Amino acid sequence: MRHLIFAALIPLTLAACTPQQNCEARVRHQISDIDAQIDEVRDNLRRGYAYLPVRTNVRVGVQFCATPGGTLSVCTGTDTPSYRRVSIDPAAERAKLAALQKRQVELQRDYAQCAATYPSA
Repeated sequence: MRHLIFAALIPLTLAACTPQQNCEARVRHQISDIDAQIDEVRDNLRRGYAYLPVRTNVRVGVQFCATPGGTLSVCTGTDTPSYRRVSIDPAAERAKLAALQKRQVELQRDYAQCAATYPSA
């Protein structure tokens, strides 16, 4: 029942936000995504290679796991992802970094534009 009440309150909470706050939240989310991508590309350039996720083999059969509290349950998979190194083209990574930085500047302008488009009352 509490979950139902909480789910009903989410639209009310979002409706209480001003158009400026909605605009800024949307742009902040995009900026956060771009920042993470920039960090990843910089790490790739620093290391000289990238990490790509690898699909792990699916286990067939029943496997049991114990929690730290001693509860026994059926395990459905692994929580640790696997990655492999792949070589990168440094020139392509630098071009990707430049494009991401350009997009970052555009998003910062969009963020400032939110205040101009939706002035506070």
